Amino acid sequence: MLVFFAMLANADDWVEMEVFGKEREKLLRNYLELPVYVKGIRGIL
Repeated sequence: MLVFFAMLANADDWVEMEVFGKEREKLLRNYLELPVYVKGIRGIL
C-alpha cells in the first residue's frame, strides 16, 4: 500500500518512495499496519 500512496503522490523511483514513507510515517500509521521499523532500499533504517 505504501508504494501505491507514494505513486499517487508522484514518487517516480524507489528513493522518492522511501522518502515519502519516512516523511509521512506517523500519518500512515493511522491507516496502515506498519512494522516497527521502516525498511529502506539500503536495508533496515
